[in-house]
Amino acid sequence: MSSPTALPKRTIIKIFIILFILCYVTVQLKIVSLTSNVPSHLYHDFAPSEEEEERKENHNFKIIILTMNRFESLKRLITSLQNTNYNNDTVDLIIRFDFPKVPSDAWRAQVSNFRNDLIWKHGNVNISIATENMGLRKAWLTAWQPSSLTDQAIIFEDDIEVSPLWYAWLQGAYAAYQNRTDVAGMSLQRQTLVPHKSHRKNTIPDNNGQPFLYKLVGSIGYAPFAPQWMDFLDFADCALATSQSVDTPNLITSDWYKSLDQTGMWTQLFIYFCNYMNLYTLYAFPSENHALAAHHREKGEHYGKSEGPDFALVSNSNTGWKMEYPSHLIKLDWDAKPNVEESLKSVVLSAAVGYEDADFIRFVESIRAHYQGEVVLLVRDNASASLFNMLEKHNIQVVKTEEAGGERTSPAWYRINTLRWQFYQENCIKGKHDVCMAVDFRDSLFQDDPFRGMTLPPDGGGIDSSVLHVYEHNLPMNEWHISEAKHCRGRFQVLYNTQIINAGGFIASPPALPILAKWVSVDAKRCDDQVAFNLGVHGKELKETKVISHPQGEGSINNVAWGGKFRRDSRQRFLNHNCFPAPVVHQYDLLGKD
Repeated sequence: MSSPTALPKRTIIKIFIILFILCYVTVQLKIVSLTSNVPSHLYHDFAPSEEEEERKENHNFKIIILTMNRFESLKRLITSLQNTNYNNDTVDLIIRFDFPKVPSDAWRAQVSNFRNDLIWKHGNVNISIATENMGLRKAWLTAWQPSSLTDQAIIFEDDIEVSPLWYAWLQGAYAAYQNRTDVAGMSLQRQTLVPHKSHRKNTIPDNNGQPFLYKLVGSIGYAPFAPQWMDFLDFADCALATSQSVDTPNLITSDWYKSLDQTGMWTQLFIYFCNYMNLYTLYAFPSENHALAAHHREKGEHYGKSEGPDFALVSNSNTGWKMEYPSHLIKLDWDAKPNVEESLKSVVLSAAVGYEDADFIRFVESIRAHYQGEVVLLVRDNASASLFNMLEKHNIQVVKTEEAGGERTSPAWYRINTLRWQFYQENCIKGKHDVCMAVDFRDSLFQDDPFRGMTLPPDGGGIDSSVLHVYEHNLPMNEWHISEAKHCRGRFQVLYNTQIINAGGFIASPPALPILAKWVSVDAKRCDDQVAFNLGVHGKELKETKVISHPQGEGSINNVAWGGKFRRDSRQRFLNHNCFPAPVVHQYDLLGKD
């Protein structure tokens, strides 16, 4: 075989140039174009380096920075983050650039240069650019989507600088408080705003440098707790889609939200959310007027001109501040004064006769996920020992009965129905309980504290008053109710032109239950309890009782079947019209059958 002919030197150079160009183009194709604008995605990501690809995914902590065109501010923040001791933890850095309203080649070049110059040795780096101008509100609402209930992240705007101690304090606070359900998240800010319009001159106490809870969020370095942030994102999605009002009475922030460009203010949504859910933000104010994060208050969404840092940063050497995490935390209300919370003395009652163990497991798991108060069930006395053990384990009280129940309108059904109303009034006790909820057992689903939003006393009147909360179907009164009502005591004509009220779930004060029970099980004369309930309410037969009727989709119990209108969130929870999960959902199993 003859030897191959050597290529001319000029040809070799041409081939080398062609290969170099091909390699360069290939590399560039891996980097997302700064000018692309695909409407189906909010952000385009830069391709990660090979070293970043090799790192493990789903690390425990993420730093998220929201920025657009303040490059020097961004570099200052990252420098302070790089000077933090992360105790060998893997910490991912996520930088989200908003797209300017008027982008320029110079801006694109600055973004590219920033990416090329960035060095981050603590974890993965992800830099993304919005496909449109989002505004600050949308930037926050899309900043972080937790993938689990234990995910951890902190969100920064770019005009912030952090103390070297911020991460150590935050991790200590996670260890001490992450499982608390009354905390929405933690802030590095040294908050100064008191939003209550009647108490604007109040000051927030430093609590001797120890952590405390305050109703108002602090966005200068905010670390949301994942479960509460998931709930907030679902609420915000619904509220914006339905133009839900987030006006919070007596707070100056509501006035700001009405008067300013709402796309630049995410915090009013969160304030409204925390007010409804009774959530707080955790703070710590280091001694000598220092802070864990300084806000440089630079020109942008909220400042017409740059004003400089608000506080000096705390370090190991400049104060004697100690990081402590007491189990008891003081709670400050919107006026920055201690909030003395009074809890309702409540009970949930349900007749659970004739059901399978699976029904008990579903009911108990559902209610105990959201409510740790008193629960009493009426149960057949021949239920299995394992069932009674399960109820005892979950602190569910039991009243036993020999009655087995039966088909609707049968003698056995009337006996158990009479017994049910007797059970309700005997276990809703004046002096022991302020408010009592009675619900059907098989088809009630708990999604939140069933008494969310209720205050002492439940009607705003005297503690001894007779109050009944009833919950409507989204359905006008039908012929079945009217036909059945003709066989009952009471004027059936009162049912015309009314909404159907569901007897399978209501809330009553202890004085109201004997009045209601007497009407339904005695005075209405062997009337179907559903019909008797409607006759009693619409016919004003419940003497000296204040009846509060809630339209479908409002209040504690949402009757979703038989014409119910509702939205469902990302986790398929049924929402009330206020965009929060309905505390109790009734007849969810009938959807599609009505």
